[in-house]
Amino acid sequence: MTFNSKVYREQGGSTMVFASGAVAKFEAGAQISGLGLSGVLPGNLASGTIPLGAHLFSARKLSSAENYATGAIHLTTTGNPSLEHTSTADQSAYISWASGQTVGLKLPPVAMPADLATAGGMRIDLYGRTAGTATANDASAQFDVRCWSGVGDTEMGTTHANFTSTPAWQSISIASGDLTTNMLNITLVPQTHAGRELRLYDMRARYVRTS
Repeated sequence: MTFNSKVYREQGGSTMVFASGAVAKFEAGAQISGLGLSGVLPGNLASGTIPLGAHLFSARKLSSAENYATGAIHLTTTGNPSLEHTSTADQSAYISWASGQTVGLKLPPVAMPADLATAGGMRIDLYGRTAGTATANDASAQFDVRCWSGVGDTEMGTTHANFTSTPAWQSISIASGDLTTNMLNITLVPQTHAGRELRLYDMRARYVRTS
């Protein structure tokens, strides 16, 4: 292992300092070993993302009691909610809930990544918008993002801020005390949105990685 001149050990201490621009070079066959070895990831590596778009578009419809619906349980281009795309020119796909429709969706279980640090909690992000003309009764252009960790858990989700006519991310947070390394179960229930259509384009989860 070779170091350039910008690497030094603090006087009287056991800390090795790598100054700005320093390089650590490991030759072929070199190893780092040691019990209890740990490190702190830089900001751009300390957080991870779980893409949930495929989970969203393969979700199943629920009944009003949040049981799986009978019959037409899969998302199709008919019914509510339905699969849509913006146009033949703009192929951005989305799931549409027509005005007043509050049918929920149950996503497939989400496996937690091996590098999840539960102490950091998690954010669930939905990318969506509204379409149509608002009315006086239209106060909730949002989803109740209902979450359970593993089997036998108590629901721990909440609603996110209202979507607007401009596509944007809206988020909820899962507290560190509620999060485990077991799979995450998610149900999306649209709130009352009379006068406006709700559209969801994408979904993701963001978490803190173990160092």
